[in-house]
Amino acid sequence: MNASDSMIPQAETLIFALNLIVAVTLVCGAGLGAARLLRNHSAPLRYGLLTTALIFSLISPVVVLVVSHNGPSVLRWTLAAKQPDLTESQASGSKATVAMATGSDRQNGDEMSRAESPEANPATRISHSDPAANLDHESREAPVSAAPAVRGNPKEAGSSAPSARWWQIVGGFLLSVWGAGVAVSLVMLARGWVAVGRLRRSLHSPGDSRIERLANRIAESLGLHRSPPVYESALMPVPISLGLMHPAIILPEDIARELDDDQLESILLHETAHVVHRDHWIGLMARLTTALLWWHPLVHQIKRQLANLREDICDNVVVRQRGNGRSYARVLVELAARTTLRPAFPAAIGLLENEFDGLEGRVRRLLQDDINTETRLSLSATGVLATFVLLLAGVVFVSNVRAERAAPNDDEATAKPIVTLTVTVKSRNELIQAVRNAKPGAKILIAPGTYDGGLRFANLHGEKQKPIILAAADAKKPPVISGGSSGLHLTDPSYVEPHNLVITRSQANGLNIDDGGSYASPAHHVVLKGLLVRDIGSNRNHDGIKLSGVDDFRIENCTVERWGKTGSGIDMVGCHRGVVTGSTFREGDKIFGNAVQMKGGSRDITVSHCRFEDAGGRAINIGGSTGLEYFRPKPQGYEAKDITVSDCTFIGSMAPVAFVGVDGANVQNNTIYRPTRWVIRILQENQNAEFTACRNGRFANNIVVFRSDELAYPVNIGPGTSPKSFKFSENFWYCLNRPEKSQRAAQLPSKEKNGVYGRNPTFRDADEGDFRLKPGSPAKEFGPREKRPR
Repeated sequence: MNASDSMIPQAETLIFALNLIVAVTLVCGAGLGAARLLRNHSAPLRYGLLTTALIFSLISPVVVLVVSHNGPSVLRWTLAAKQPDLTESQASGSKATVAMATGSDRQNGDEMSRAESPEANPATRISHSDPAANLDHESREAPVSAAPAVRGNPKEAGSSAPSARWWQIVGGFLLSVWGAGVAVSLVMLARGWVAVGRLRRSLHSPGDSRIERLANRIAESLGLHRSPPVYESALMPVPISLGLMHPAIILPEDIARELDDDQLESILLHETAHVVHRDHWIGLMARLTTALLWWHPLVHQIKRQLANLREDICDNVVVRQRGNGRSYARVLVELAARTTLRPAFPAAIGLLENEFDGLEGRVRRLLQDDINTETRLSLSATGVLATFVLLLAGVVFVSNVRAERAAPNDDEATAKPIVTLTVTVKSRNELIQAVRNAKPGAKILIAPGTYDGGLRFANLHGEKQKPIILAAADAKKPPVISGGSSGLHLTDPSYVEPHNLVITRSQANGLNIDDGGSYASPAHHVVLKGLLVRDIGSNRNHDGIKLSGVDDFRIENCTVERWGKTGSGIDMVGCHRGVVTGSTFREGDKIFGNAVQMKGGSRDITVSHCRFEDAGGRAINIGGSTGLEYFRPKPQGYEAKDITVSDCTFIGSMAPVAFVGVDGANVQNNTIYRPTRWVIRILQENQNAEFTACRNGRFANNIVVFRSDELAYPVNIGPGTSPKSFKFSENFWYCLNRPEKSQRAAQLPSKEKNGVYGRNPTFRDADEGDFRLKPGSPAKEFGPREKRPR
């Protein structure tokens, strides 16, 4: 589910309006504030800052619309949004597939029992022939009453439409007023284009030969290949430049007779500078922005300041060319006396733009002797402008308000049934759309077939007892997600459960789940069930399943085969309160690979009832070596803490278990069969002085069967560790080729308590991979315990 899934559909118009007001206010305020703060700096820098703010304001409606649905939120606004119960006739008309489950049903398991599922119990669902029906429909979010009929007043029961909410009325009113204002503004802009047509028909070539000569000289001095055409018109009282693709300079009729060469050159120089700087495009954009956002005073303020700065910059061009601004200032005053107001032509820039707004300030400025006459951005100003662009982008993308439904109290949560919305998808696009529309409790069933990988879903949020499930429509024919950088990438999810999917041939990680880089707000309550992840990555550090900043997760009955050479079957960085159970790991790299790795501050994780078949150089890597910036939370002096590995079976591997930078881990009741070099390793790879030495491991009640010609040492101890702090007790050791040497071969860093040595545990069929114990086995009190139901 994207971020809009928590939003109330009826409130989206009002929320959009609020977000737009917030975004435009922040953007324009930042632009005006920066321009004021840098008022003693060059006009081009301030012009660039305000132009940037104007551009962001113009695109803000589209950006806000996208960010409101998919971006982060800095303000959440709770609305009471109860829906009326559906009548029986209303429910039968619904297009969604609705499955009913009670709160206790969800609490005791990750999926409904067969009797509770909509497939097994048709009486609990409402079906329709359109499986891809839009999940956003209001009726599908309403709690569905378990009673088939509505009692009470028939008129009340027959009323299907909920009463209008205040936010619907306000949102609709604001949208109507905004649209009307835009229409009026566009009509006024269109009138300007009509006036342009009349003006063009009045144009004629100037009668004074000086104009063409001066225009050519000015164009050459400003680096133009040719001068823009110059015309005269009786309709124009002051000089302007007009046009977007082919701009021209338009002078008042017979003005040349009233001006000497210096004055005429100043006017032409000013208007040509507008052409060189392409000011007509910025002017048109300002008019479009004020037409779209006519209601916001800061937008109009930016438009006025841009016009003044635009004139200042072109005045600077005149001063640089003419040497001083005094004679030019007199020209401005004389021209001001020629006219009152003039029509506002789109894509027109005039010498006295903005109806003389700021003329007094321009004249006063030109009369000064030490004015800043820069006309281009300096290198430092460009850096400031680039920083400002990034700042505005950040402001727009995080400044949004979001409305959420008021959470029900505990009594309501347990008393009301849970609605599960089910949709079946048969293509990649349908899958993307279904996830985009998913609400808490949605179940997206993916039909058999192959789907291109590279699927990335951000901010997918279910709720407690109403997770979002992505599952195979047919568990016997699971869909295959193939290829892509990552086959499936979930960013910042919560209460999400992928079930029975195949992920293969990804270039990097197979399944990637992370917190989106927001370490303070981890992804959480993710359940992976029945996944097959295989043939992932290359000879690099690529993982079958990558978890970064994920809390309260469960990985159940999954299989991971053949992942990246230096990667892990499951790699956990900064993960907490997780369970990996009933899963199988096969064919990791014999030297560098890990099957399961927990590092980067991971804590309170249990790996149980799993099977590791030649699953890497270190089948279980408790800890590791993590860059300090990737720890979640900040480094506490350990890579991993409070880790439990129990009831697992390890076949092969150079070292089935490695303790690396650990501060407390328990490895118990496992079967370890024929490790190829060591049984366990005690290492300290993170050499940061703040980290404690690897310590406080416990190895108990395990069955360890080995060959003396394969095992170098039972325990490999690295420097900087605390091996004496490790406790060994009640392990069952058996050397296959030399049983009498079992105790001698099992040399440990600390004395073991109540160990058993040299007795055959009598597996049922070790050669065939059956490591269950035969009846009467002397090891019946050791090794994996029978898996108990949850």
